[in-house]
Amino acid sequence: MKYILADAKREEGCEFIKKSYYIENDSISYVNDRMDKLKFTRINMSGFTIAAGHIMNDFNIINFKHKEAYKMRFKRLIEKGCTTIVTFPFVENVDELKKKLRHARHQLINSPIDYVIGIQTNIDGFTPALVRKCKNEKVPIILVNITSVEDFYKVAWGRIKEAMLTYQLLVIPNWTVTPLTRKEEQKLADTWEMLSNQHRIPTHHPFLCEHEPFSKVLSKKIGLYPKKSELIAGSDVDYIMFQKDAPGQEVCDTPNEPAVVVLRGKVLKAGDHVYYKPGYGREVRIAVPRHFLPITEAYRDVIDL
Repeated sequence: MKYILADAKREEGCEFIKKSYYIENDSISYVNDRMDKLKFTRINMSGFTIAAGHIMNDFNIINFKHKEAYKMRFKRLIEKGCTTIVTFPFVENVDELKKKLRHARHQLINSPIDYVIGIQTNIDGFTPALVRKCKNEKVPIILVNITSVEDFYKVAWGRIKEAMLTYQLLVIPNWTVTPLTRKEEQKLADTWEMLSNQHRIPTHHPFLCEHEPFSKVLSKKIGLYPKKSELIAGSDVDYIMFQKDAPGQEVCDTPNEPAVVVLRGKVLKAGDHVYYKPGYGREVRIAVPRHFLPITEAYRDVIDL
């Protein structure tokens, strides 16, 4: 199907800009300020602003046993505007990787939204062999459980860096001891900042909690940009629409939840109704992480981005 999202408002800072999007085969083919000469079906976007669908972490979805809880979890994600999740099966060692990835894919076979599979491991399981296997399996992100500063020095970082030369996956430290005092947390963050900068380890810290939208920088680091997280030529038709004409609403006020959620051209939410489509979601395999990351971002300090 070919159609145009005509004169759609996008919020940039506290200003609105208008763009029109030509949609073909569930992807964006062309973007311009106006498309008056194209004679395709037009969707009226008045009264709404548009944004790319959200990418969010979900650490628990693959562990849900009850179908109704699984369904309600996804419905809640859709209500928040999430069109792609990133989830993390726990892998104890390199020999478990393929088995755990298969299990995660089986758990997500009925996912109504797109998904990316990373992994989580303990410090003893974080080895160059695991990194190389993640490259082969196109796993773009590893959460490494950390219990103390001493854990950082158990890793042969030089060999880890060598293993990721052709596939720059993200390494994210995951503090597992809670609660941490502010002083302990700062010491861990400072140590990781020093080591990741010294060995040029791609990272992003602090990492996002569950169900918080990814920034554009983080989506680029993982390798989802521009297929996801953006509305440009070549992107999937994943977008959310916010109603901005509520009485008394200020220009900079952004509603917490979108009125409309669309994934690859299919409406998943309209108003208060969620259209739950089991199995519509697809796995997004990351061929090249950090492919579109600007050189100014590639080696800068990533703490607090």
